Amino acid sequence: MIPTPAHQLGDDANKLSSNKSFSIVSIQVIESFESSRLNLIAITSTGSRIYIKAANTTSSFGPPTAMQAIQQRFPPSAANPTAATNILRDTKSLSRVFSPGYYFAVVPSRSGEPGDSVFIAAPDSGKMIFHLSTATAGANPVYYENASFLDIEGFIQEIALVTPYKNPTTTGFSNESSAQYTVQNPQVVILTNAGIHIFTRKYPYQVFEELGQDIRSFFEFYGRTETCANALSIASRTSTFSSDECDFASKVFIEIGGKPHLKVDDENSYSLSSNLGTNTQTNQFNTTSVIPRTTNVEQIRLSGRFDGIATYISRVVRTFWKSRVFNVQKVGTAKRFSHGINKKTLESTQLVLLEISEYLDKNKTFIDGLSGGPENLLAMAGRSEELSLQAEHRSLHSLVALIKSMREATAFLLLLIDESAKTTEGLESITSFLPVEARDKLETLTFKQFFSSKLGNELARELITCLINRNITDGGSVDSVSSVLQDRCVSFCSADDVIIYKALEFLRKAESLEGNARQQKLNESLGLFKKAAGHIQFDVLKDALDEFVKLRYYPGAVDLALTAAQEEDRGNQAIGFLQDGKNPNDQRKKFMDARYRIYELVFKILEVVDKEVSDFKVSNTFPESQNTQLHVVNRLRDETYFICYSSTEEIFHFCFYDWFLSKDVVARLLEIETPFILPYLEIKAKTDLKIANLLWTYHQKHGNFFAAAEVLFVLAKSEFDLPLSQRIEFLSRAKTYCSCPSPPEFQNVISLLNTNIQENLDVANIQDEILRTLKNDPDFDPVKREQLISDLNSRLYNISDLFNDFAMPLGYYEIMLLIFQTTDYRGAEDINGCWDLLIDSAHTNSKHLIKDDSKPYEYISQLVQRLGQQLQLAEFVFPPDHLTPLLEGYSVKYAPDAPQGWVVDTLLSAGLSYEVLISIFNNLIERRDYPFVDDASFKILANDLVYLLNRCLKECKTLKLYEVVSQELLKTLENTVGAAPLANIKRQVVQ
Repeated sequence: MIPTPAHQLGDDANKLSSNKSFSIVSIQVIESFESSRLNLIAITSTGSRIYIKAANTTSSFGPPTAMQAIQQRFPPSAANPTAATNILRDTKSLSRVFSPGYYFAVVPSRSGEPGDSVFIAAPDSGKMIFHLSTATAGANPVYYENASFLDIEGFIQEIALVTPYKNPTTTGFSNESSAQYTVQNPQVVILTNAGIHIFTRKYPYQVFEELGQDIRSFFEFYGRTETCANALSIASRTSTFSSDECDFASKVFIEIGGKPHLKVDDENSYSLSSNLGTNTQTNQFNTTSVIPRTTNVEQIRLSGRFDGIATYISRVVRTFWKSRVFNVQKVGTAKRFSHGINKKTLESTQLVLLEISEYLDKNKTFIDGLSGGPENLLAMAGRSEELSLQAEHRSLHSLVALIKSMREATAFLLLLIDESAKTTEGLESITSFLPVEARDKLETLTFKQFFSSKLGNELARELITCLINRNITDGGSVDSVSSVLQDRCVSFCSADDVIIYKALEFLRKAESLEGNARQQKLNESLGLFKKAAGHIQFDVLKDALDEFVKLRYYPGAVDLALTAAQEEDRGNQAIGFLQDGKNPNDQRKKFMDARYRIYELVFKILEVVDKEVSDFKVSNTFPESQNTQLHVVNRLRDETYFICYSSTEEIFHFCFYDWFLSKDVVARLLEIETPFILPYLEIKAKTDLKIANLLWTYHQKHGNFFAAAEVLFVLAKSEFDLPLSQRIEFLSRAKTYCSCPSPPEFQNVISLLNTNIQENLDVANIQDEILRTLKNDPDFDPVKREQLISDLNSRLYNISDLFNDFAMPLGYYEIMLLIFQTTDYRGAEDINGCWDLLIDSAHTNSKHLIKDDSKPYEYISQLVQRLGQQLQLAEFVFPPDHLTPLLEGYSVKYAPDAPQGWVVDTLLSAGLSYEVLISIFNNLIERRDYPFVDDASFKILANDLVYLLNRCLKECKTLKLYEVVSQELLKTLENTVGAAPLANIKRQVVQ
C-alpha cells in the first residue's frame, strides 16, 4: 500500500521546538549535487531533522564562518504534522539519512520487547510532480514523503547504503519517477545482533504492479499521466511480467487514459490556431503537435495515453538524450572517433523501444488516435470532439514515428559497434571515409539530433555509405551489410539504397578490370544506378560520376546524371518556373535548383570530353585518318553528346544550349537538330540580340524564308541596342526573303508581310536621311546632336514622329517633302510653303555649302534637279506650277545676271516635259503677276520662255509649237525681247 504523507514543506527555523531537552544524535552531510542551499542534516533525540546551511556572514564569496538552521522536520503526527511528537522519542545515534533523502530513525522497540524499531521515510517524487502539475499558479510547492514503522528482531548494530541511488542526469536530483527504468533500485542493509535485514526501494512501476487490481489510490496520488506511463511500462514488457499483469496494465492504459478535450490555459496543449490548418508530419520527439501554452486561443488537452507514451519514452532515453553519440579523441592534429555509449545500454534501450512499438501496433485498434486517420473522425458528435481527436491522431502518429526512428537508430549504432570491432582501427575504420564537413558535424552530434532531426538522418546515411565503402575496399560484398541494414533499420537502408550500394560495388570492381570485363561492370553499375536514381543522394551521385569519368565512361556518366535530374523533378515543375519568369519566391524554384546542380555536373563531363579530344589532337602528329586512338576519342565524344541531344527533357535542352552560349560557341547551335532548339531560340530571341540573329539564320539555313523574314522584321522594330543602319539592313534582307520561292498557301501572308516591310523600310530610309543630315549639319550644338543621334538609333519611329519631332523642328525641308511623298499627303498649301522655305533656306546656307566658285543659283538648281528625280515627279509633292514661278522669282531677285535659261534647264533636268513647262510659262506671261510686274523682271521671264521654245525646237521632234504657242504670245514676246531670238520659232509657228 501507499503510506500517507509524513510531512509538508514550509516549516522554518522559527518553528524549532521550544523544548530544550532534546539533543543531536547524528549529523549527515548533504552533497553539493543534492542541494545548493543545504549542507548538513542534524538528527535529534526526538526524531526531528534539522536542515542546516553553512554561510559566510560577512561576504558571499568567502568560506563559511557560521551555520544557520533553515528548517526542522518533525516526526509524523496524524493530529498536527507541523508540531513535535513523542513518536520518535529516544532516537538513537545509529539513525541515518541517505541520498536522496531516505530517513532511517532507530528507536527502542515499540512493543516493549527487547530490541529496536526503525522508522523509515522517503520522498515521493511522483506525488510532488503531480501536485505541481495540478496546483494553481503561485501556489507553494509541497514536499511529500512516504513513511512507515518496521519492527526489527534484536538490536540494530549498523545501517548502511549498499546500493546507492545514482542520479541519471547532471541536472535535477531525486526524481525517482524519471530514473526508475534506468537506475538500479537502492538497497539499505540493517545489521542487528540477530541477523542482516536488506531493504529495497521500490519504484512507482513496481508499486503499480503489486497493487493488483486496485490502482485507484495510485491514480489519485500520481495522476493520469504517471498512471498511464507506468501501466505502459508493464503492459509492453511481456517478457518480464505475467500475461495477467500485462493485460490488466494494458486495460488501465487504454481506459484510464481518457480522451483529448478542449481546455483553455492548460499545459501540453495543441494549438488549433497554429496547427490544425497544416498537414505536418514529423519524426521528431519535440513535434509541433505539442506546443507550449499560448493565451487567448482555443486549445486541446491531449489524452493521458499520449502523455504516458511520451513520458515513458523520455525516461527510457533520459540518461543519454543530450549526450554526444560519438567521442572524439585528438591524436596529434587528427581526430579519432569512438562510440559514446556502451553496447549494453543500447541493447536495453532498443528492447524497450521494440516492446513499446509492438504493443502499440498490437493494440492500435483499441486506442483512439491510432485506430484510423483523421478522415474517420468526421462523424463525431461535435466539432470540439472532432478537432480533439484530430489533434490526438497527429500527435500519436508523431510519437509512433519517433519510436520507429529511435529503434532503427539504436539498431544502426549496434551494427556500427559490431562492425568497428572487426578491425583494430575501431570506429575510425568507418568514419575515415567521411568528408571533412560531415566529420565536423558528427563531432557534435547528440542522440537527440540523431534520433529526431534531418541532420541525424543525413549523417546516418553518410555513415552507411562509409561502411559500404569500407567493405568494398576490404574486398567484401555489400550484400551482407545491406541485408542487416534492411532487417534492422529499413528507414536508413531502403531497397533503393541496396541497389545503390550494389552499383557502387560494381563500379569499384570495374577499376581493377580491363577491356570488355570493365565495360560489363560499368554497364551493370549504370543500370543499377539508373534504377535507383530517384533516391540517390547528390554527394553519392557526384562521386559515382567522378568514378565514371575517371574510367572514361563519359556516355554512362551523362546518362546517369540526366536520369537523376529527371527523378529530382518528376512533376516537371522546373519548366513552369522558367516559363513564368523565374520568380525567386516561387515554390518551384527548388526543383529548378535541384535539376541545375546536376546539369552542371553534365557540363563538366562534356568539358572533360572536349578537352581530351583537343589535347589529343595537339599532342598527336599522325594524320587523323591513320590514327585509331583519335577515332576512339572522337567516338566517345560523339556518343556523349548524342546522349545529351537524345534527352526528352525540354528543361535540360534549354540549360544545355545556355551552356553553349556561356562557352561562346553560339554557332554550334545551328548544327543542332532537336525538337527543342527552335523553341529555345524563339524564347531567347526576345531578350538576347545574339540569339535573335541566330534565329533568322537558323530559319534561313533550313529554307524557311518566310519565318526568317518575320524574325528580321520583328528584330528591326525591336528595342535592342541596334544602329539604324542595322535595322535598315534587317528590313532589306527581310524584303529579299519575301521574294524567295514559297508554298502557294503562304502567298497571301507573305504578300502582306512584304507590304508591311516595304512601308517600314520607306520610313526607315527617311529616318536614316534625317540621321545623315543631322550628322552633317555644321551649325548644330554637339551635345544636342549626339542626343538626337542616339534617339534616332534607338528604334524605328513612325512617320508622324519623324515629321513632328525631327524634320519640321529641325528645318529639314527636303525630308519633309519625302515624308509628304511617302504618306501621299496632298495639302498643296503646306507643300508649296515647304518648297518656299526650302529654296530660301538653301540660298541662305549655300554660302556655307559651296566649296568652289559655284554660284548660289547653281546650288539651287542642283537641289531641285535632285529632288525632282528623287520624288519621281509626284505632282502633288513636286508641283511644277508652283516651282516654275518660284525659281523664276528667285532668278529675278537673287540671280538676275545668271545665264539665260538656267531655270528651264533645271526643271527639264528634274524631269518635267516641254509641254508642261510651255503651258506654265504661257500662263505666267499672260497673268504677269508679282514679281514680274516690272519690265526687267518680265523680260527675264520672257527670255526664259524663248529659251525654252528654242530648245524645244532642237530637242523635241514630237511637239508642234504651233499647237502650244499662239500668235498673241509671239507678239508679246517680240515686243519684250525683240524679233531676232524668235526667228526660228516664228517660222515653226507660222507653218
